[in-house]
Amino acid sequence: MPTRGVIKVISSSSNDPTAPVPAAGLRGWATHIQSAANKTPYGPAPYSQTETAFADSNLSAGEQALLGNLCYYDSLLSGLPCACTLEDHDF
Repeated sequence: MPTRGVIKVISSSSNDPTAPVPAAGLRGWATHIQSAANKTPYGPAPYSQTETAFADSNLSAGEQALLGNLCYYDSLLSGLPCACTLEDHDF
């Protein structure tokens, strides 16, 4: 059983989800809420928040082709357009 893995988040400048074209500039952050319960044995435990930047990663040509193929076959099997929709704004 695998105990480690990688999740890659990409942005694409293509309007065709079956042919992604990675675009630079997307940045991700992980937010961690941590309890200091071990440090304060009496009363409510204070919480702190820390943030960690995601590491930059390159998308290989094989991974890029696989993403396009998966989206293409998803649309063939479901009979619906690919669910990989473009967003025109940030959340």
